[in-house]
Amino acid sequence: MNKYIYELEDDVSNEKLNEIITTIFPNNQIIYFMMSEVHSDFKKELDEFYKTDINYLINNKKKYVVGCIEKMSIKYLYEFYERGMELPFVVTDQKVDFSFKSSLSWNHDKFYDLFELNKVPHVKFGPDNETLIYIDYESDNN
Repeated sequence: MNKYIYELEDDVSNEKLNEIITTIFPNNQIIYFMMSEVHSDFKKELDEFYKTDINYLINNKKKYVVGCIEKMSIKYLYEFYERGMELPFVVTDQKVDFSFKSSLSWNHDKFYDLFELNKVPHVKFGPDNETLIYIDYESDNN
């Protein structure tokens, strides 16, 4: 596993963020997210684009939907970034199998662990969205 950390400008623009992601994943960008009911307005906006891989996970009596956006994902990247501290998401170029069951102990870390345990190259954002973290497993196969 290789981890690359990029410091982001305080006021990183939509265009700059899209440029960084399309440089890392030039052919395909898929956003996977874990969204609580608090973001129902954003979810409605995404309804025509996203696919739900698993309907609901429950943690502390909150319901979460885990899904992905394949088409138009780069269009919504900045909106996810702006909500990133409270709405966990990753960007990758690979499809991920979410064949797991609901868990009462579900949390954001377990969402991120799915990508690391399955060795899926992905981008996530650090605390306060100050850093972009790219985790790559390509060299592990060489």
